[in-house]
Amino acid sequence: MKAALAHLIWLIDSGVEYPDAQYRTAALFGCDADALQAAYDQQFTADNGTTTE
Repeated sequence: MKAALAHLIWLIDSGVEYPDAQYRTAALFGCDADALQAAYDQQFTADNGTTTE
């Protein structure tokens, strides 16, 4: 999942819109799109459940 998440972040940083980047990454890496979204969202959540943005 780490490689898929890194690829997703790279696509987003390259200008690909989030839903499309998520689909492309899930298809490329053969991972679950919902699990990928959860991993992406988790990087913005502090340990206490509040957002860090």
